[in-house]
Amino acid sequence: MSVPSVDANYRFIAAYQEVNARIAQRQQALALYVTLTVSLLAALVALGSSAKAATAPVEWLLLGFPVASLALALLNYTSERALSNLRTFLASLEQLNDAHLRLPSYNTDPRWSSGANKARRFRDLATLLLALFGNVIGLGAAWARRGGSSRSALRSTAISCWPAPHSPPCPSR
Repeated sequence: MSVPSVDANYRFIAAYQEVNARIAQRQQALALYVTLTVSLLAALVALGSSAKAATAPVEWLLLGFPVASLALALLNYTSERALSNLRTFLASLEQLNDAHLRLPSYNTDPRWSSGANKARRFRDLATLLLALFGNVIGLGAAWARRGGSSRSALRSTAISCWPAPHSPPCPSR
């Protein structure tokens, strides 16, 4: 009894389906990061407008920004490693029976693969900038929230302690 074998064409199709799934997974990781960052910013804004804003634990929310960035970086890394392994596998399939010499080969011909590698590096750079600016915006929002409440308190104290004739002295600070 012979054991059925899987031909190279089927393996090629299955590998490209996995490549498409990994690309979709990478996009979903990016959407997850944007959702987490916007949610954290919304929570910061909501806490700033609440009555208990001075006692709100903003420090715990601030930890969410680097955690979301780290999750994005790790998810990106795993997707990139899987894509690299799949492209290596596909390149070896494209070279079976010297098919890459007779047919266009996306994974072995530098005319095609170098453009794909440049696009992947550009996407990595864009993701890095998104994570960097997400952290800066989050920290800026928290700083403005904390600084905004102390600035208004300083302004009201300065106005009430303005020297006026026959006014009591300002309270000690």
